[in-house]
Amino acid sequence: MLSYPRFEIHYNSDTIDFSEWLSLITLSLAPLIAHIWAGVPKAAILSGPDAKWHDRMTHLNPTSIIWRYYAITLRRLRSQKWDHYLLAANNTAFLVDGKWTGTREMIRKSRRLYLAPPEKARVRSESFLKTLIISLQGVQAIWEFTIGVRDERSGAWAVNVSLPTAFEPFAVLGLVRLFAAWWLYDEGAYLDEREFNRIQDQLVAEAGEGSALMTK
Repeated sequence: MLSYPRFEIHYNSDTIDFSEWLSLITLSLAPLIAHIWAGVPKAAILSGPDAKWHDRMTHLNPTSIIWRYYAITLRRLRSQKWDHYLLAANNTAFLVDGKWTGTREMIRKSRRLYLAPPEKARVRSESFLKTLIISLQGVQAIWEFTIGVRDERSGAWAVNVSLPTAFEPFAVLGLVRLFAAWWLYDEGAYLDEREFNRIQDQLVAEAGEGSALMTK
């Protein structure tokens, strides 16, 4: 006879008080919060109005963070000349006239708007700390999952799903960050394009005044 997996649901919340509920919820959300905190890209508004709170919500999607790691790794492997400008631009979400963009053309244009390039074209200590936290959480989640799928009493394999482990899959997926860890940078600063044009016009005007004074 064929045997099918059996799922048993046990209702035990009547024995949990309010303080313990808060502890369980905090423990449950820790992997998700760490995944979002470490993976959300820095935003730069180059033109148009500032981003509203609901515009920035798209960057909080855990799946988008995984794709961000993938894109950075792929662009680094394809790039024949990787410098600090490319490092900062590929780690930044650009808002242009109310739309988020991160195309190669936008990365090329953003070079002239960058204010403070990093000293080296690779990761700094702040990003390394985030990678370390994500890695430790991922290893812990894999360890707990490996131990939890084995029932000590019956010796059978079983998945134990509970509130504290509800978001542990995000901790495991966060290990994808290791592929892009060497090229993650969170300190890029860009100048608004309108401000850049204003400064350029001012410099041209001052240069014109200076040359006029020299001819007198």
